[in-house]
Amino acid sequence: MNINKKLFDLDDVYLKFSHGEVWSNLIKLKNVRDSINYVVEETTDELEKIILREQLIYVNKNIKTFEDALLCHESKIIEKRMSIGELGMFYLN
Repeated sequence: MNINKKLFDLDDVYLKFSHGEVWSNLIKLKNVRDSINYVVEETTDELEKIILREQLIYVNKNIKTFEDALLCHESKIIEKRMSIGELGMFYLN
């Protein structure tokens, strides 16, 4: 069994994927994590458990990267509001 050690870079994910693509890939990664966790719980083969737990390390790092990219995209979404009084103009995101 091979371990996929591909780690995504935050800059690449943020610049190359749209908000929707980041969201979609994040959901897929979380589904992969859930599947791996299920197999770890069900298998009795200790070597397989060790390999799958190592794979989870990479999956979890990629999930974190995609979550960070999602936050970067969402921080760009702001709403400008005008107010009467001392506040003047303020932004909501």
